[in-house]
Amino acid sequence: MGVNLKFTVANSSASTTFDMTDTSINPDAAPQSTPRQGGFTLRNRINFTNVAAANKKLFNVASSGQSAQVGNVLRVLDVPERVLVRSVNLFAVKSETVPGSYLTGSASGLHASHLASAAIGIGIEQRSKPESSASYAATTHLDLQLTAQGVMPAGGPFGQIPIVKAGAAVTGGGTFEASQVEKIDSSMTAPELGRIQTQVLNGSAASTITGVIPQYFPLGGYVYLGMTNVNTGSQSHTSAGKADSTYLSLTGTWEIQADCQYIPE
Repeated sequence: MGVNLKFTVANSSASTTFDMTDTSINPDAAPQSTPRQGGFTLRNRINFTNVAAANKKLFNVASSGQSAQVGNVLRVLDVPERVLVRSVNLFAVKSETVPGSYLTGSASGLHASHLASAAIGIGIEQRSKPESSASYAATTHLDLQLTAQGVMPAGGPFGQIPIVKAGAAVTGGGTFEASQVEKIDSSMTAPELGRIQTQVLNGSAASTITGVIPQYFPLGGYVYLGMTNVNTGSQSHTSAGKADSTYLSLTGTWEIQADCQYIPE
């Protein structure tokens, strides 16, 4: 039996959020910098081998009967109040498994057109009320920055990482392009690829690559990783009578750093 599956990425009311700044989920979470006037760096480290399988999926099509798919939110940096984030950089770590992703599912899994142009984007969540407020509620006052279609803006405000898709049924694959990042060891062929090469677009998947626009967090929030440039239309998703359990997980060890400045009260 087949169904039509529609992607809705990073929906504030339906998405599942995994907080990689919380040591109960990411045992390797790095200590956060204390902001000071002038420039400083926010950072986090995630070894996805040490993150539970259920907490590192960018999406999960759990059943062949699923008619819609909501992308997940992986928070990677906790941004304090009154901070301007100028850029976000992603690095490989010496002697560790290179950052990447892995797409898995049954042989009849996800329709290829869902992910034909998909990438992993670097997005933002911003608070509209101080977290210290007695009436603060994350479900109401922590807003995902999305387009009118309910997906991360193409490329994300801090860029995107193109991923490799594999086959008409989209099984296997999900890794980064070979030109994006390289393992740091004694035999590197392109040392500059120790930093993940992200693309920044100016508003749509087909747009010219442009520079990052700094993002201000007057009341704080998060930088997150999520899917971008997915095909949100309804496409055939077949099952051959079995659950597909198709999902995209992040892999390897990531060093994530943001260049910031603090705005005094």
